[in-house]
Amino acid sequence: MPVTEVPPTCTVVIIGAGIAGCMSALSLAGAAGVKNIVMLEAGEDPGVGVATAMPVADKQFLSTIDQGDGLVNFINATRSGTAVLDDPVGSIKMIINLYPCSSKDFIKHHGKEGAEAYLKLAKKGIDIESNVAKLVFEGEYQKNFRQLGSHYVTDSEGVAGLWEEYNLLKKLNAPGIEWMDEDAVASEHGAAAGFVAGIKFPHDAIVNSSALCKKIVKHLQVPANGFNFQYFGNVRVTSIKETYGVPVEVNFTHQGGTGAITCDNVVVATGGLFAEPNLFGILSPRWSYLVGVDTKLPPSGVSAKPLRNAEGNSPNYFTWGYTHDWCTVNGHVRISGEDHFSALKPPRMKERCESLAKWVGEKYPELKPNTLPGTKEPLVLPKYMQQYGVYSETPDHLPILGSIKGSRICYIVGCNAWGQASLSYCASLVPKILNGINLLSGEEQTYLKLLSIRRFQLLPIVQASTSNAEKVGVFEKVSA
Repeated sequence: MPVTEVPPTCTVVIIGAGIAGCMSALSLAGAAGVKNIVMLEAGEDPGVGVATAMPVADKQFLSTIDQGDGLVNFINATRSGTAVLDDPVGSIKMIINLYPCSSKDFIKHHGKEGAEAYLKLAKKGIDIESNVAKLVFEGEYQKNFRQLGSHYVTDSEGVAGLWEEYNLLKKLNAPGIEWMDEDAVASEHGAAAGFVAGIKFPHDAIVNSSALCKKIVKHLQVPANGFNFQYFGNVRVTSIKETYGVPVEVNFTHQGGTGAITCDNVVVATGGLFAEPNLFGILSPRWSYLVGVDTKLPPSGVSAKPLRNAEGNSPNYFTWGYTHDWCTVNGHVRISGEDHFSALKPPRMKERCESLAKWVGEKYPELKPNTLPGTKEPLVLPKYMQQYGVYSETPDHLPILGSIKGSRICYIVGCNAWGQASLSYCASLVPKILNGINLLSGEEQTYLKLLSIRRFQLLPIVQASTSNAEKVGVFEKVSA
């Protein structure tokens, strides 16, 4: 739909068509019955992300920040947030009940009650995504949503730490987890991988999240379904002006042109990368590197067992300490790793992706034979796909949900890779947050307390930013 057809008014504008934005739209248009929803996406299609020019040095990045443009002109994620490697390694987005840190670290931030609450809401998020996938994928549900669980594995040096983690998770009522001994782990990974123990999370899943977002948007656009929903791609939001007592104004650009739309509420579902400078310093960007290796290799004549199982699909795998996560999908290994130390620098894709691909070959020798048959010529790792993306993290490892000081801007942002399950649950609460948190049940209020941006309100940077009624980054708050 041409951007010139963006209506001048609507009830809710959703910024971002990743999993957080699409699930929020479905919650608003479905159970909540909100009419006149407009979704604006910086990329062309839902669930794909954006590709823009990027600074090549820290100085340029800092200059961008100094100009008050936040990260709008900084990010150069060839893929971001929801997006994954191209087919045939598409269905790799993890939907997990695992903390994005150790249980002990999570309890330090949120206490035992908060840790238990997160496990509950993440499980609810997994169930929500499963139900939505059944709705929009219909007959292709099993192809795009695979609930094969997750394995959290370690080598011999980490057994004691992982055993402590397992016992903590049991005390926190992690749903259905099981301890995996050396035989159980070796049967899944092969003895050569060197993993000797693990924790099994049976409810976890993987999904083709790019396809899921596209299907949700298509479902909302079908006239027979009764929704008044409009989607516009290649739209860059440049500012949100919130004047108390009048509709919120969302300004945007498209192929050199400009436009504006007014609405009652705005949902910012951008992964945190394009919000007012990193939401007052709470969110920080991180690079994520993705590699896909074809498991059907090695070359003809080299004997090697098929990887893991006949279908070529596996549970999610995580190493204790979070150095790698990976799974096998459609005859490929997908592996990813993060770079927590170069958030303000251009990504080192070649170096990082080669390192990940090498790790695959070392852990799974059947993908990397030592020599060609009858020769001493070494084989390099088979050809692999590579790309990088950007995600955001908060200091306490959780997404952000809610508004600031009665604002009509609702944030649902944060790390998508770890937080897809929790973000899907967050989306189910968006309608009640926009209509008044007094509508939340006692259990939902517990979850909102855990996720709310207000949990950071005592940070000096937040107090300084939110007390300023003038322009903050790309957002404006104007007194009546």
